[in-house]
Amino acid sequence: MLAACGEGEDNGATEGDTEQEISEDVQTEETDQEEPEETGDVDDDEQTESPDDGEEENGDEETTDDTNDANGDEEEASEDESLLDRGIEEFDLDIEFTDGSEWEYEYEENGDTEGEIEKENGEEEEQEGEQAISELEDLLGSLYINEDMSDDEIIDAVLEELDISRDEIDEFELEIEFQDGTNLEVELEQ
Repeated sequence: MLAACGEGEDNGATEGDTEQEISEDVQTEETDQEEPEETGDVDDDEQTESPDDGEEENGDEETTDDTNDANGDEEEASEDESLLDRGIEEFDLDIEFTDGSEWEYEYEENGDTEGEIEKENGEEEEQEGEQAISELEDLLGSLYINEDMSDDEIIDAVLEELDISRDEIDEFELEIEFQDGTNLEVELEQ
């Protein structure tokens, strides 16, 4: 019955079209009643409902939208990878504070992983080796920044992760080289 009507053509609403919609609604309801709800999937119910506005739909668009939503989630997930997940070759962060203190974070992955953290706040605190690598990998694993973000968004994300207020800093320099050849550089002087 659908093939004879030329699905997808818009010939205006006629009595035959209305009968077809009613027939599709009846067929859909019968199908819903005949099929046991084994999957419990909400999408099945959404696909079989006909819209109230008189347009012909069989749920295929919703399925496509659901598929696109799932693909969109996958794309977002790849954009939302942490710096560590993306594969860092070099990470260099220098922060100078208004009180004269300075923090430096260096991480390098070239077959061997190297890391160093220096914090100068009157006293000099320095970490190297496994302890620094572990702390740096924790930081890199919790930072979700990418090239699509503005410099301010990147700076705010890093400062928030380090629990530093923007008011506390004079200078901020960040350089990242990813294993895929992408580079990211951000600088701020206040």
